[in-house]
Amino acid sequence: MISPHIWNKKYYNLGSKLGFPLRPCYAIAEMDCNSKTNNPQHKAVKNRFDQPTSKSPWSTAKIVATIPSRWPLRLGYMHSFATTKNYFIIIEQPLSIWMPKFAVDHLQFFPEEDTYFYVVSRNQAHPQSRVFRVPAFFYFHTINGFETKDGEDDIIVVDICCYDDASAIDSMYVAALENAKTNPDYAKMLHGRPKRFILKTANGQVAESQMIVNIGCEMPKINVEFNGMPYNYFYAICSDVADENPGQLIKVDVVNNTFKTWNEPNAFASEPIFVPAPNSKGEDDGIIMSIILYSGESRAGPNRSTLVILNARILYHCKGKLDDPSPCYCKENSLLVLVDKRKHFNKDYCIQ
Repeated sequence: MISPHIWNKKYYNLGSKLGFPLRPCYAIAEMDCNSKTNNPQHKAVKNRFDQPTSKSPWSTAKIVATIPSRWPLRLGYMHSFATTKNYFIIIEQPLSIWMPKFAVDHLQFFPEEDTYFYVVSRNQAHPQSRVFRVPAFFYFHTINGFETKDGEDDIIVVDICCYDDASAIDSMYVAALENAKTNPDYAKMLHGRPKRFILKTANGQVAESQMIVNIGCEMPKINVEFNGMPYNYFYAICSDVADENPGQLIKVDVVNNTFKTWNEPNAFASEPIFVPAPNSKGEDDGIIMSIILYSGESRAGPNRSTLVILNARILYHCKGKLDDPSPCYCKENSLLVLVDKRKHFNKDYCIQ
């Protein structure tokens, strides 16, 4: 399972369906978070703290769409997918794993093959799918997708943090990290840019793909109220390791193709989280939270981490900034917080 989407209190995620001699498939699973199971066989289970839990949402789970892999013995690597009001969008990049040896070491990138966009109808009464093809690229994260019109033509827009190839995975091996400072090509391995893909549903073609802004973006986050809808902004961390401030936070305006940044000396941000203000009056009316890890403060390594809270609209510091004297490593997709939304913004700290 990978990064999920929620529509009308229904939870959607993408998994894989394996079975020989049939070729592997990508499967969209739906869970109704409001439904109560009528299965008499279902019993409440206990968690690791021996406290009874509520009925599992998996009791309502069902597969609502399946798409076969293009390869008979390979499955494409995916970490995220996109949804719109009427479609699931599964992006099969030409980085695949050989199923007989299901291991990371057997991932292989095929630069001569295209990347496929499978556009799958969410209408279960009339399931349909179409395939759009573009030249090969690699990605970890989709940003957002939505439906709109170009004159009389229906189009689907998909925004993705893209790389030319899968070197970004190679950069994460221990050996590569140990030699990063002395390897003149290390920064090139992580050179990616956010791109917009426009899919024309009338002719099944990708009308165009274009760079959104000229800065590396990773771990993108949006205001979830705009998931699958036309939107203006996303937030990310900088993936340009050779940049003067490689650990900076970024706010991108996808309409005007501009961006703002926030940074502090020797500070490296984790995945940003957007929290809307109560009774918010706009898409970016809220706060951004990120765990900041500070480096270069001692020869032994980082010795301080901070939860920083920024005004999402103009990227000013907020009133809340929580220091921790010990380093706090924050993996991707791992910042879970509760916020007192009644706090007021503190605009004493102006940044870019």
